[in-house]
Amino acid sequence: MKSFSFEEYKEARETLDEIAEMKKQIEALKKDYEDKFLEMESNINGKISSFYGRIGEILTLIITAVAMIVFNIQLIGSVKINFDEPLKAAQTILAIDLPYIVLFSILLLVFHIIIGKDEKRTIRAIDVKNVILKSIPIVIIIVACLVFIA
Repeated sequence: MKSFSFEEYKEARETLDEIAEMKKQIEALKKDYEDKFLEMESNINGKISSFYGRIGEILTLIITAVAMIVFNIQLIGSVKINFDEPLKAAQTILAIDLPYIVLFSILLLVFHIIIGKDEKRTIRAIDVKNVILKSIPIVIIIVACLVFIA
């Protein structure tokens, strides 16, 4: 820089200032892209967690259905069900299966609340409205079974 003339020194200084400004812009772009990448990564992790929660719910459905079928097959020999009166037979079967239906609904709610939750939520910050909306069909089934039995 000492060997430059004043004009050369001035041009070199302007070039260095432009390079410094470009470097700042590049750093800002890099930080912006990193922030966007981290946001996308957390969204993807949330979707994956929700996906595994849904798989857990499906497995719960399958396990409960198989357990109910096996339980009902075992009960056919030990419980006398009179199929001549269909209403009484249905009431007897529902009375036997009601504990499984309640267990089934509790397991589904557990999967909805704990495993199927979003990454941003914690167990303390459960969306009560969402849980209630997801449990309404199960409650309706249980109430219908109780009404049908009575």
